[in-house]
Parts: sequence; C-alpha cells; structure tokens
Amino acid sequence: MLVEINLLPQKEKKPFQSQVHIIILLIFLVGAASWVGIDYYLTSSELAQKETALEQEKKLVEVQQQQLQGQNKDQTTIVPLMEKVDYVRAKDIEAVGLLQHIVALLPERGYFLKYERSFNDIDRSTF
Repeated sequence: MLVEINLLPQKEKKPFQSQVHIIILLIFLVGAASWVGIDYYLTSSELAQKETALEQEKKLVEVQQQQLQGQNKDQTTIVPLMEKVDYVRAKDIEAVGLLQHIVALLPERGYFLKYERSFNDIDRSTF
C-alpha cells in the first residue's frame, strides 16, 4: 500500500461566480466610460453650434440697432417736412383749378377713372 503524503498547502480554487461578477463589473465600467465620452462629445458640439448662433444673433442685433439709429437721424429731417405738410393743408386749393391743371397734363386721349378728395388727417406715425 502506498500512501501519499503531501505537505504542501493546497490552493483554494476561486469559484467561477466571482469571475463572472468581475467581468460584468468591467463591462459596466467600460460601457459607462464610453457613454460619458460620447455624451461629452455630443454636448460640446451642440454647445459650439449654440455659441455660433448666439454670435450671429448678436451681430443681427447690432445691425438692427444701427438701422434704428439711422432712422432716428431721419426723424430730424421729417420735422421740416411735417411743417410743409401742415402749411399745404392749411392752404385752400380750389378743386376746379387743380382738376383743370391735371387734365391739361393728360395725353390727348387720356382720362381719369376715378377722382377722390379726402380731408382726413395723415397718420404721422408712418413717416
């Protein structure tokens, strides 16, 4: 009879279940890192697009402000014109004399389709 005596300590075998947990944990960490990287890339590109849109809006606002300032300069030239309009309105013009003058300016076979005269005030906000 042979007897085997082994005095070396025997290694304990790791259960297969712990290896599966480690593999699942590594897959989860790689997936989470990939998701964070992709989300960062997409967010940074979206941010760049919004920044360019903001710059375009700022330029548009500047152009509109410059146009508005130009219109304010035109407002100063409107005042004398409004005074002239008020003067013409205050002056009485005979309709018969005006019509004779306009008819004289017409070509030989020309004619009016319609003639109206209005005494309404002009809307000053349109100037």
